[in-house]
Amino acid sequence: MEINNGRKTKIRKDRWIPGMPNPPSPQNDLFRFYEFVEELMIPEAAQWNIQLINSLFDPDTTLKIQTLYINENNEDSMIWMPAKDGIFSVKSTYKMLTYNNREVQVEGRTIDRKVWKTLWSCKAAQRIKIFAWKSIRGLHSTKYKRAMFNSSLEVNCDICGCNEETIEHILFECRHAREVWRGININIDSVRASSNTVSEWVTSWFSVHNQNKEERWLFSLMIGAWIIWKDHCDVVFQGVSLNPCTTIHRIHYHLTSHMHKPHNAALMNSQSSRWKPPLENILKYNIDGSFDLDTNQFGTGIVVCDFAGHCIGTKRTYGNRALNLEAVECMAIHEALLWEKSLNHSRIHIEAGAKLVIQSINVHTLLIQWENRNLIKEIKHLSSKFNLCTFDYVNKDDNQVADALARSPRETTISTEYFSDFDYTICDLLAGD
Repeated sequence: MEINNGRKTKIRKDRWIPGMPNPPSPQNDLFRFYEFVEELMIPEAAQWNIQLINSLFDPDTTLKIQTLYINENNEDSMIWMPAKDGIFSVKSTYKMLTYNNREVQVEGRTIDRKVWKTLWSCKAAQRIKIFAWKSIRGLHSTKYKRAMFNSSLEVNCDICGCNEETIEHILFECRHAREVWRGININIDSVRASSNTVSEWVTSWFSVHNQNKEERWLFSLMIGAWIIWKDHCDVVFQGVSLNPCTTIHRIHYHLTSHMHKPHNAALMNSQSSRWKPPLENILKYNIDGSFDLDTNQFGTGIVVCDFAGHCIGTKRTYGNRALNLEAVECMAIHEALLWEKSLNHSRIHIEAGAKLVIQSINVHTLLIQWENRNLIKEIKHLSSKFNLCTFDYVNKDDNQVADALARSPRETTISTEYFSDFDYTICDLLAGD
């Protein structure tokens, strides 16, 4: 109860003092006729009469009463103590029910609370942080662990077929993992010598003596371990063949997106552009995608220009719940093809800043993550419907208008389509092109 004017709070029937399991009981029977807290207040000053309270209740109760907030004009109201603002929510209830002050023990080691705080406060994607948490707690479902409950299971590694499939083998010893770590300049032999288990190693990433290391170092380890585990899952569930070079490429791709610093202004970029016009009778579509790791919101931007550099149209789209930036870039190209088809453009050239996506479209080898491969197949199918449809990778500096269009919907949450009267900032960027 938040005590304001005291007119609704009953002294004997309401639990109106924080921390007390029952309503306070007056010591002196002479004051049994007081019913509401309002009767204990000095009306003129709108504050407690402490001397009167001292005569009514014991000293410990008095100290608690003095901490209550008093406001003469506001009515008393019930408050939810587990939340700072006093408002009930499922989140605050869950926090209260799951609060555990005990130290976590893993394999006989006590995990410092600061490790969890550092882990959950780092700016990596949530799924990558969850993987690190599972690594510390030893919660990965490897063959070795499953065999504890079913002795008939075969436990050899699905990638190399050699040793027992433990999480230590997958991340430390498997030949695929060793080649990947070597490719991103991680000395896995030194790591193996200093850490007996993956849990120990991952815990050390978030320990106090490593907090001064560069953010890039931490992200390289977190993303590298996560991608290697995903590779293992792809072999088991998708039957794919692994290529260490492709894995290293994916790690660098995710690392770049994690290290990318968001712009303060969605439509401003001071660098000069080097946009190149298409051939005559061909329309150029410049495309880009923008993704926020924390909210999973995304935006796509499309700008259409002819061979003379005249802008024919622009489109920006807002969305949320995207898996990653690569998925957004695939969706941006897919959306552009659908838009082109509706505009009856038959000869087009597409430029996008998604290098792996463009390479996957132009060659038979799919270099992107498996969950985005159906989008690539759909893009190839749609592109075959045009008289001419070509794809090129373009540097971000040469794709500024599409980049600006892609970033702005995340702030406005509005999708737009223009064929004239373009935004003045877009006009400035187009003029720079």
